[in-house]
Parts: sequence; C-alpha cells; structure tokens
Amino acid sequence: GYSGLNIVLPICSGTNFCIGIGSCGDRLSFESFEIALCFSAYFKGNHAAQILLYLPFRGEIDTGPLARLAREAGKGGFAPVVDSGRKSMTFYRFEEGETLQTGAYGILAPRPITSRKADLARPALIVCPCVAFDDQARRLGQGGGYYDRFLSGPGRAWRKVALGFEAQRV
Repeated sequence: GYSGLNIVLPICSGTNFCIGIGSCGDRLSFESFEIALCFSAYFKGNHAAQILLYLPFRGEIDTGPLARLAREAGKGGFAPVVDSGRKSMTFYRFEEGETLQTGAYGILAPRPITSRKADLARPALIVCPCVAFDDQARRLGQGGGYYDRFLSGPGRAWRKVALGFEAQRV
C-alpha cells in the first residue's frame, strides 16, 4: 500500500525511465550521484544518527553513492536483511566493497554474521524504494509491506525519503 513520506525526489523528467542496463545504466549512475549530492548537506546537518537505505533491485535508483556519503558523514550505511518467513526486516551496516549475500527475493543484503545491526533506539533517516508515488508524497512499494511494518514499529517516527523517477509519479 501507500505510506506517507516526508520527501519524494523524482528524477528522469518526462518519459525517460532508466532501468539500469546498457547505456541507460550510465544515466542511472549519473542521476544516482546527483541525488547523493543533493543529500550531502542534509546528511551533515540532519539530527539522524544513522542512515538506513535499500540496496537497488530491478532498476531502482542506486543508493551506493548515498551510502558512501552517509559513511563520510559518520552516519554509517545500513541495509535491510529480510526474513520472509517472519515478514520482517532488520538493518545491518555494510561497507563499500563488502561482499553481500543474495537475500530474500534475490535482493542483495549485508551478511548478519559479519555486520553490525542498526541501533533502532537512535534517530534515523530511512531511504525507501518505491514503485510509484503521488503528489501527496505517498509511496507505493513492491507489495510485501516490509517497509510499512518496519516503520510502524515503536519509536520509529523517523524522517522517511523515497527515491523515484518522474515517470513513477501517479
């Protein structure tokens, strides 16, 4: 379903929709870097102690540049590990160049055995993937409800950001 967001950053104006393969992948990388630059000042001035973000899947905007900036700002870079049996997810820190594991649904994830778990008692900024978004900053996800359940947990009134292409606006 839709979940409310604080910020939506649409990119790829008009009908350009980059899926991350071939020459379009170059454009996706460039736009991902542009998004990271927009966030750089925000990371440094934000009260969030940590940045939780998704790892891209099926042409989603690449969060690698964001993770790099989060680390440089001293806010880590945490990504979800999904437990499909429990329909839940937990965020773990990952480092640049770290070998990731193939997790639930084929999405890359940190290795919990070698990674530090995010401290959910600390303020966080969470960057969510989206399939679509609207003008009221509501996000439509893949349909599993993982982010909605995670964000509804106690003490999680964090700033939420979704990244989407202009073509995903509904």
